[in-house]
Amino acid sequence: MNKLSKNNKGQSTIEFLSTFTFVIAFFFVFAKIGLNFTHSYLLQYANFMASRAYLVADNKIPGDSLARSKANQVFQSYNVVNCGPECALKFNSKQTTDWFLTGTYLDYKTKFSLMKVLTGDIDMSFRIESFLGKEPTIRECLVRVCQSFSEVTTASGAGNCSSTLTTIYDNGC
Repeated sequence: MNKLSKNNKGQSTIEFLSTFTFVIAFFFVFAKIGLNFTHSYLLQYANFMASRAYLVADNKIPGDSLARSKANQVFQSYNVVNCGPECALKFNSKQTTDWFLTGTYLDYKTKFSLMKVLTGDIDMSFRIESFLGKEPTIRECLVRVCQSFSEVTTASGAGNCSSTLTTIYDNGC
C-alpha cells in the first residue's frame, strides 16, 4: 500500500499536457483576433481609397455612375480575400443623404475564433465606413452659377441688383 501512494511517475507529463493544450488554444484565439484586426485594417484602407475615387470622379454629366465604377475598380484592385460575397461596396450618394455623409461603406462578417470549444460559434459583424463629403460636380456648379446670375439679372430689370436676395459666392466650384 505504501508503494502505490508514493508512485508519482507521469504526473508531470499529464500536468504539462493539460496546461500546454490550454496555452495553445489561447494562442490560436489571439492569433485569429489579430488576423481579424489586420484584415479589418486592410478593408478600411481599401474602402478609404475607393471612397476617395468615388468623391473625385466627374464626367460632367448628371449622376454618379462613373464615380461608382471608379470606386469599385479601386476597391477590387486591392484583392481583398476572405471578405465573402456580402462584402460589396455600398454608396451613400448626395441624393439620399447629406453632403458630409457622402462616401462608401461595406459590411462583412467573420468568425471570432477558430476554437469553437473556447469561444463558441460567434460571428463578428463589421461595418467599415468612409464618408469624406463629395464636392459639387462640374455640372452642378454650372447649374448653380447660371441660376445665381439669372436671378440677379431678372430681378427688377437687368442691372438693378438692389431688390434681389441672391448672393454669388464661392461654393467650392
